[in-house]
Amino acid sequence: MAVLGRFGRSALESVVTGILIQAVLIVSGILAARFLGVEGRGYLALLVLFAVTVSQLGLLGLPQAVTHFVARDHSIAPRMMTLCGRAVLSQSVLLFGTHAGVLAIYLQDKSDDVVLAGLITLSAVPGFVAQQYGLAILQGMGHFRSFNAIRLADPVLYSVGMASLWVSGHVSLPLVTIMWGAAKVVVGFFAFRRARVTVSLQGSMARGRSLPETRRLLTYGLRGMVGYVSPLESLKFDQLVAGLYLSPAALGIYVVAQAFNNLPKFVAHSLGMVVFPFMSAVESARAAKSYLGIFSSSVVVLNGVLIVALYYLMPWLVVTFFGAEFSDAIPVARMLLAAALLWSIRRILVECQRGLGYPESSTYAELAMYPVLLMTLPFLVPKLGLEGLALSIVIAQAASLITALLFNGLTVIRVRSDESG
Repeated sequence: MAVLGRFGRSALESVVTGILIQAVLIVSGILAARFLGVEGRGYLALLVLFAVTVSQLGLLGLPQAVTHFVARDHSIAPRMMTLCGRAVLSQSVLLFGTHAGVLAIYLQDKSDDVVLAGLITLSAVPGFVAQQYGLAILQGMGHFRSFNAIRLADPVLYSVGMASLWVSGHVSLPLVTIMWGAAKVVVGFFAFRRARVTVSLQGSMARGRSLPETRRLLTYGLRGMVGYVSPLESLKFDQLVAGLYLSPAALGIYVVAQAFNNLPKFVAHSLGMVVFPFMSAVESARAAKSYLGIFSSSVVVLNGVLIVALYYLMPWLVVTFFGAEFSDAIPVARMLLAAALLWSIRRILVECQRGLGYPESSTYAELAMYPVLLMTLPFLVPKLGLEGLALSIVIAQAASLITALLFNGLTVIRVRSDESG
């Protein structure tokens, strides 16, 4: 009971932080949409997407491996911190160059403002990498207050920067991008510094302990990398389709449609951030099996209520906060609510499995979506536009959840086998 009590407090704090992050992102999203218009908002989303895509792929899933092994044995944290420092330096250099190459291809025929904004996003890559490793250490050690404070600091700094542009009366795509990049750099440095200070208190505990082999860390990271990165969620594959296949203006509408649908995802994502290290530290097979049911049912109840409320409030929310110019986002947003519920259930299931040492479950669940998308997108998007894109995502998320449920059944069988052994 004491263990669940600690988990409950951490989970509540994480969910509240996720809701606050969503509220802050709505504010910054509203400001960006009103400052830049439909097309400018689309270009901003696409440039940010390039930076995040390159960074996430280049991390090779290693932050999840850091969290998993630190959660299992806190005493390795000081040596893991040293290893993370080397990874931040080496990966930042490589990813900076890769990102520059991507921008060189995309920005060839773009306006001066778009080119300048793209170049500014290069500065965010090292900050993003440092932030991911710093958060991974804090998450694994269970320091969720620092972890959540840093999660919240990033969007808050960006929103403060956007508000300062509004006050100054000088707004452009490059200036908005500067605010986004500056937030990533500042928070990335602080996250890594905070993790280093926290870990330094455990230096004496690391004597005689050894890290998992680098190969083992990399193997764990790669096994779950596709599910951890998620081209659809983290890399915004759907936004790429809207922005590149349809138009930047269509992407602007689609980003607004996603704005309120992100709230139930933040609830599940925030719970998953606590579930993952919690399950990594569970030693009893019987307890692990029990927690699987508790965590998955909790997210169904929480997000079920939330999604019903958002469905009925969506017309008022979109028009009030973004303006009538974005009213085409309303039906798309309502369709995406169904996808958000399916995603949130799957998220908790795969985070449980990741913690139990099966990160590949998240990868298989993620990969299950893409054959479905390849079959439905070419048919639905040309006929229905953004609504066709949303419908394809709902169908793909259903296929992904079914896959996760199948792997969850296999995990329960393994747990029972361990228990009987």
